[in-house]
Amino acid sequence: MKFVTVLIFSVSAALLGCKALDSEPLPLNSLDSKSVVKIPGNASRELAVSLVSLTDTRCPQNVICVQDGRVDMTLFVKDQTDSVMVETVFRGSVEKNSGKIFDLGGYRYALYVERVLPYPKEGKKPKLEDYLIDFRINNQ
Repeated sequence: MKFVTVLIFSVSAALLGCKALDSEPLPLNSLDSKSVVKIPGNASRELAVSLVSLTDTRCPQNVICVQDGRVDMTLFVKDQTDSVMVETVFRGSVEKNSGKIFDLGGYRYALYVERVLPYPKEGKKPKLEDYLIDFRINNQ
């Protein structure tokens, strides 16, 4: 399964200046290893996110495991002037995941991973480019 689509989200200029957007989560975004997803914000706070590395230790489908496992990943996040590597963990469901807080360009953000595809299958190890990450970033 290969995803090559780059998803770009935009918000009208009128909404970008609203203070209420600072505390509300931004839209769900999907990221594969070959794309950069732009997260809307005001002109000086637009973020670009790309997947750098991923280690998937979740229990494969149709296998009984003692532990659920998890997905460790590193994302490269940048704005117009700064960049940061964000290491985060996905534990299998939104309920089990807390946001990963990171600072960039004088602002604080929270990254929430909501889904990681494909789910592991016994005897198969997907390549980095086969993964798709669904996530949200909101301003703190």
